[in-house]
Amino acid sequence: MQSQDDRMFVFCHSLIDHRPPAIATPSDETTIPHWIYLLAKEAGRSYAAGGQYGFLPQHAALLPFAPWGYDSVPGVWESDTKPFSSADISTVLITAGNFVQWQASTAEYPGDPGVSQISANNDIIDWVNQQESAVRFYMYEN
Repeated sequence: MQSQDDRMFVFCHSLIDHRPPAIATPSDETTIPHWIYLLAKEAGRSYAAGGQYGFLPQHAALLPFAPWGYDSVPGVWESDTKPFSSADISTVLITAGNFVQWQASTAEYPGDPGVSQISANNDIIDWVNQQESAVRFYMYEN
């Protein structure tokens, strides 16, 4: 039986959680977790989310924290007071930069010698798997 609960941590950039400071948005409607929450709620499931901004090389440095908060979506991890391993994460969403689709996934990430999309994803996945068991991973390309 599949769980009715999803606790997602997001290693992404502003196209996933887009709240432009120059144009105030009246709600979280410019964020992907907002819409996933509404879909989950409609399906009778629970959904909590948190995440951090950055690009793959910064995420692969593995100093995760959870600065995101939402009006409706429950938070997933209190990074100021608890370790990632205590968050009971079930799903991780990872997004590569929206400016790298043209290059091979094994090519060096622009501005970060020695780091590719593949190596950064592998570092993140390996680290998360050391913190939590049975996590599902999704890679999202904008």
